[in-house]
Amino acid sequence: MMLGCLCGVAWLAGSTLHANPPLKDPRRVITGRTVNLEPLFRWWTNRLGERPLWAWAHVTGAVVATNDWGWTVEARVDPPPRARSSAQEGASAGGHVKVVLRHPPVSDLAEFSDLTAQAKALTDQTVALSNQVRAASNRLREIGSNGRRARVFAVQASRLRLVEEQDKAQLANLHLQLADCRAKLAGFPNSTKYVLDCLALDMGQEVNGLPLYDYGVPVMSYLSPNH
Repeated sequence: MMLGCLCGVAWLAGSTLHANPPLKDPRRVITGRTVNLEPLFRWWTNRLGERPLWAWAHVTGAVVATNDWGWTVEARVDPPPRARSSAQEGASAGGHVKVVLRHPPVSDLAEFSDLTAQAKALTDQTVALSNQVRAASNRLREIGSNGRRARVFAVQASRLRLVEEQDKAQLANLHLQLADCRAKLAGFPNSTKYVLDCLALDMGQEVNGLPLYDYGVPVMSYLSPNH
């Protein structure tokens, strides 16, 4: 499912970056050292004073490939990659540049994949149930318009009303679940295609001629080499 979200994606992020990146994973391990990003998170929240941790960039864009290093991203980067000739030559007129992201946020992609799958399933259920409610309503109108008073039609109408009420209650619940799912998807840069949006450290290095960034390993999921 996750690979399906990555393969064939050619979508590029919009011409401007989101005002703020998602402020997730405040403590991350980079090359064996723990980095505390909380000062940068606070700066992104209120923009007061000088920006700390300048080497940590806001990276957003389409994941175009995966490799042994992590993800290759067609990205907008703020601040731009530190001066490297190949990076400058590779930058497009729109300011996009291909970068390699080490230790990418796969949990973020997994959450997006789960939410999009859930939204599709809920939408399909909603459409099917709406059609069922519509059919029951049409049948009830048909029985009523014909003025049928026979007991068999009265029983049929009673059953149809019960089914209609149950379906409407279930439909209301589906609408609530779908609204919640869509609200969570709205937290991503694009609700239909996965787009990376994160803070990552400019390593000042290149991999296959591409600037290297590192998201880092969240402290909660980090295991030291001794484990």
